[in-house]
Amino acid sequence: LVILLPICRRFMTFLRSTRLRFLIPFDITLETHMLVGIVFAILVLSHTCAHICDIVNFAGADEDDIYALFGDKLGTVPSSRSARVKLLFQQRSIITGLLMVVCILVAYPMILLR
Repeated sequence: LVILLPICRRFMTFLRSTRLRFLIPFDITLETHMLVGIVFAILVLSHTCAHICDIVNFAGADEDDIYALFGDKLGTVPSSRSARVKLLFQQRSIITGLLMVVCILVAYPMILLR
């Protein structure tokens, strides 16, 4: 929503007619849109890197530590690193996160084709 509002012409015209025009420069909407997109990309990259670190830590953790954190929520936790990573990639949250990252990786190069 924050990334789309600066591009909405009627909404921006309405805001220019209010007293907010003295506080916020509404004439730099395209620059604001691009800045929000760049900040969003940086935050997505850092968030993804944090999850990659979590996956590496989970794969190398002791079974006692995993059961202390998750209990029986994950079911039987495999003992090998590759099987643990496979277990994580079967979780719904990992799958939807990967789909969102793929969508972003497809969307951001599209601005270069403009």
